Amino acid sequence: CARRLSLDWKSISKCAEGEEGQRILYRNGELTKALQPPVTFVPWININRVHTNEIQRRSLRDLKSVVCEAYKVPHPKC
Repeated sequence: CARRLSLDWKSISKCAEGEEGQRILYRNGELTKALQPPVTFVPWININRVHTNEIQRRSLRDLKSVVCEAYKVPHPKC
């Protein structure tokens, strides 16, 4: 994926394996534990910090459409 998106994998790997990556992972764990409703399975999809059964169902079928609908302004990739 990194190559396809022209991202530097070494930088990503260095971050993920270093202190910054550990802090990011910890913070995301804390945010996950605080979610309401609580996570019951993975992937748990939030759009704009909101989770509903409808968002989950639609996202599992067509995530791009759900994300594009959530944009406040048109996005060129949508």
